[in-house]
Amino acid sequence: SSSHGHQSFRLKDQAERVVELDLTGHYQRKNLATVWAAISVLRRSGWKLDEEKVLQALARVRQLTGLMGRWQSLSATPQVIADVGHNVDGIREIISQLKTVPHRHLRWVIGMVSDKDIRAVLELLPVEATYYCCAPDLPRAMPADQLEQAVRTFGLSTRIFPSVDAAVKAAMSEADSDDLVFIGGSTFVVAEALPLFTT
Repeated sequence: SSSHGHQSFRLKDQAERVVELDLTGHYQRKNLATVWAAISVLRRSGWKLDEEKVLQALARVRQLTGLMGRWQSLSATPQVIADVGHNVDGIREIISQLKTVPHRHLRWVIGMVSDKDIRAVLELLPVEATYYCCAPDLPRAMPADQLEQAVRTFGLSTRIFPSVDAAVKAAMSEADSDDLVFIGGSTFVVAEALPLFTT
């Protein structure tokens, strides 16, 4: 279940415990299972990990670590979500969850780095969305015009923007209140977009 930026998961172990996690995103269920398995291994290796403290920490991961950009809600009207997933598995999880979010039209602010094989990621992108191609401000960034050409080869609706800031502003200004603006494709794109919503 999910509420107020937290999710609750029921672990299928002997105690049938419920774990509250302040990281959103359906894929966190898999991450939590991995964390719990690691805790179990550490305990068997002699580490003394107090269960109550572990549960308290899981409920405050963002506060304790400063982790941002994992299925992070940035605005309600229009709804804006950012996620740093950038490889095939990450994008597959993102697209799966996007399908569960009610919206009229998806507007995706997208940028990538040039040292990745992007074809497999682009093949997954929803055809019915509008893509706002941009490049994060770093040497490894794929130029926005190259990304736009690659996106266009998959028959997707796309435009080029000179910066993440410009792409986000365009997506926001063009979005109706029931549209969904998604920001992702690269950790660096999300990192540049987050300050636009916190000031």
